[in-house]
Amino acid sequence: MEFGVFSGCALLTELELPESFNKFTTVAPFYESGIKKLTFKGNNLNTNTESGYAWDRFLSNADIYVPLPFTLDGTVLSSYEEAAQALGHNDNRVYCVNDNATVKWKDYDGTVLETDENAAQGVIPTFDGATPSRPSDSANAYYFTGWTPEPREVTGDMVYTATYGSYGKALYIDENGEEQETYARPLTGTETELPGGWYVVNQDITYSNELKITGEANLILADGATLNIESGYILNVDETNTLNIYSQKDKSGALSATTIVAGSVNIYGGNLNVSFMLAAKNVVNIFDGNVNAAYIWAIENGGKIKILGGSVNVEYQLAAKENITLGYKNPTDSIYIKNFDDTAPVINIVEGQSFANAADLSQLYSGTAAYADIKDKKLVPYAHNTITYARSLDGTVTGVSEADYGDEITLTVTPNEGYALDELTVTTEDNRNIEVVDNKFIMPATAVTVSATFISTKRYTVKWVIDGEVVETDENIPFGATPEYNGETPQMAPTAQYTYTFEGWSPAITPVASDVTYTAQFSITLNSYTVTWVVNGETVETDENVYYGMTPEYNGETPTKADDEEYTYTFAGWRPAITAVTGDATYTAQFEQTAKTTADNGYNLTLNDGINVNFLIDTKFYGAEDGYIEYEYIKSSATESAEREGGSIHVADLPVHSGTDAYAGNSKLTIKAAPAQIAENYIIRIYNKNSELQKELTVSIADYCEKLKGDATYGELMSALLNYGQLANEYFGYAAKVEGDYVVPHSENYKAALSADESAALNTLAVANIVNQGAAQVTGVSYIAQMNPEFKFIFTGTDATEAEVSDGLSTVVEKSNGNTTVKVTGLNASDFDKTFTVTIDGTVLEYNGYAYLKAAMNSAALSDLARGIFRYAQAADKTFN
Repeated sequence: MEFGVFSGCALLTELELPESFNKFTTVAPFYESGIKKLTFKGNNLNTNTESGYAWDRFLSNADIYVPLPFTLDGTVLSSYEEAAQALGHNDNRVYCVNDNATVKWKDYDGTVLETDENAAQGVIPTFDGATPSRPSDSANAYYFTGWTPEPREVTGDMVYTATYGSYGKALYIDENGEEQETYARPLTGTETELPGGWYVVNQDITYSNELKITGEANLILADGATLNIESGYILNVDETNTLNIYSQKDKSGALSATTIVAGSVNIYGGNLNVSFMLAAKNVVNIFDGNVNAAYIWAIENGGKIKILGGSVNVEYQLAAKENITLGYKNPTDSIYIKNFDDTAPVINIVEGQSFANAADLSQLYSGTAAYADIKDKKLVPYAHNTITYARSLDGTVTGVSEADYGDEITLTVTPNEGYALDELTVTTEDNRNIEVVDNKFIMPATAVTVSATFISTKRYTVKWVIDGEVVETDENIPFGATPEYNGETPQMAPTAQYTYTFEGWSPAITPVASDVTYTAQFSITLNSYTVTWVVNGETVETDENVYYGMTPEYNGETPTKADDEEYTYTFAGWRPAITAVTGDATYTAQFEQTAKTTADNGYNLTLNDGINVNFLIDTKFYGAEDGYIEYEYIKSSATESAEREGGSIHVADLPVHSGTDAYAGNSKLTIKAAPAQIAENYIIRIYNKNSELQKELTVSIADYCEKLKGDATYGELMSALLNYGQLANEYFGYAAKVEGDYVVPHSENYKAALSADESAALNTLAVANIVNQGAAQVTGVSYIAQMNPEFKFIFTGTDATEAEVSDGLSTVVEKSNGNTTVKVTGLNASDFDKTFTVTIDGTVLEYNGYAYLKAAMNSAALSDLARGIFRYAQAADKTFN
């Protein structure tokens, strides 16, 4: 079928396609058609959906019949569910046409309730089980409303699913006058037959025809709502079930009907107007409400009528097969019966109750009554009983001593001085309490007793004491009031020995009858503490719950500390000293140390060719006899002498210290430094024969000097050397060549001027005699405080390339700019007083170190350094003689 084949066929409503038909293109078959029934005889269909339109897009709310299995665009549809999903678009209904149809009935949750096999074609199927039900949940109750889709003639496999309506809860007044809540289905006025259950009239509703209820039913007449049944019955069809009618709190709900018929009828409230008959097969009970009816009957065998409360008006006849009972609940109750059925027995009036003729209160009825005596009379409750007043010590209550049922009784209350009324109680003979409002009550149908309790109007003071201190004072507390402490939970400050826990108040708190003081009570707990034992920085034992006053005890083995490279250790006790517990405590093991015979920190100093320190290393201790030692100088200047760079040397190539001290036999490693750099570090590394690092030291000559500043022999020399080093450092500017401040340790007065004694010694020691011969002239002399101190003599007018020098000193001759410079090295600090000569081209210079220093002190630039060198030379000469 191509596009538009049925275009404009609005009157075409049914279409049957033969077995040979198997293809549609786009939406061709149904565009502008009125098809509502489409039947496929074949079981294969191909559709053209390339245009994006489903073949059934313009088919809606139609019945589609297909045989199973049915192949749609290559997909096999084997079940009804598959066919309904594939073809049931646009509210279309799908039916499976097969010879042996199956009808399934499912519940709301998919549960299969019934399966009908071999369902007859053309017959409307029926569900044979009990009416489906759905359990209530926290919000709603549910009732069965039918099946979807609505059952129709069988043409193939079909599934029907139960549907439900829902409703919430409603309030009602039960037979005891208490408000209750239950699920109740609202009536709508459209129902004709209802199952048993709870129903509520929430609004004015009118039924124009008979309303049937097929099971036991409970009807709530909501306040302000009216149920009106214009014709017919409220009817239990089998007349064996009960109809219960309830009202809500205000009792204003109403029911208007022609007839009410049920197995039994119980009326608990509401306004009922029954224009013809209120009838029950078994019993009619009226407990409350306003009931108006033409007839009230219970005329089957065993039929009974009980009117036990409310206002009941019967315009024609009250009839019961077995007996009739009359009673009341409230003084406002009343009963009017126009006539009685003569076949009924006598009237029973509830035991202990009496009725009176409203028109003549002297006509009283109790026990049993004849029909003729009470018919056509309005009966009202009647009782005349005594009122007894119980005695009270603190006041009186007075009033009438007897009264009729329903009378309003006023009580006069007179408290004694200092008292006021607390509670007024009226109690019936059966111990029911009668409501009292503004000292008035309504007389019940029994004798009553009036009781009163009084309370003192006096005011008292209550004090609260904690740990001897009044912490709260409550004044003007009325008699009988139970005092209350308003502060935080009482606390008592703990001591090291005890903790206190609040236990309550003494005396026990009671209603106030006088001024009173309450004192906080505390239980006492002996405190316990934690004692911790620490060995070598590690907690080795923790003793918990050690009570105050106990002396703790260490339970472990005697503490030990492993030997290190320099010392062995012996346990020497605990710190602090162990004492009785007064709080948490930590005890730390103490050890005495004993030095090992190792000497990796040995030093001595030599000044014979500069400033040197010998490090005396016990290589045997490190297992490095066959190893080697590396030393590395941490430079502050790239121009320093190469001999300070450090290096690596085999232990076997190191000299051995030959002294008689503790370091005898140790290997000797010598480091050197210029005066300005004595605080700069060397790193010394000791390796064993396997090239494994055994020890790393960071040292400097300044370190050595600092260690010996207080030494009797070397102390003066060390201080002078440190001062000399700092002055050289400042003069040669090394402090600016390292990161941070490079400072040699020194004394505060290291720049002090020479004393008189020092100046005299310098004048005595300085020797200078320069003889000029030939053309050679001495134009300058200087001193270089470098690795090996050096004197420079500058000559002019000579071409000499050699020079002689006395006392075993060495010389170097350099020429520059027509001048000749002779460098003299080898003069030790302790030899500054020794005289030497320098000869070049006949020019002879006789000189010593002090001569240079004397001249240098006259220079502003050199004076500080010169004084430092002088004091250093003096100390060296004194130390080394």
